[in-house]
Amino acid sequence: MSIHIAFYQGEMKLTTVELKKKTYLGRSQENDIAIDDPSLSSTHCMIEIDPNNFIQVYDLNSKNGIHFGGKRVASHTLLVDQRLYFGSHHIMIEKQFLTPEEAQRLRA
Repeated sequence: MSIHIAFYQGEMKLTTVELKKKTYLGRSQENDIAIDDPSLSSTHCMIEIDPNNFIQVYDLNSKNGIHFGGKRVASHTLLVDQRLYFGSHHIMIEKQFLTPEEAQRLRA
């Protein structure tokens, strides 16, 4: 199964990325995904596909955190149609890359 996530700034989609087992995100070019945003830490969060193929997002002690449902969270299991925010950006699972069975399993 390949899982893709879309990155947005506001409502503008910036890019779509296929996740690796562990994908690191932050300002630093050393991350798998580097985003030039001063509100992000150099290594802000890690996105992991767990053994059950769920997407886990972990804050890596960033200054401004990751947010779900308007609250800062240390980690979150990202499901289809959910938005997880960090800085002025958010991520969502890209549904068109999922089979119908995968999409159903990843629904809230």
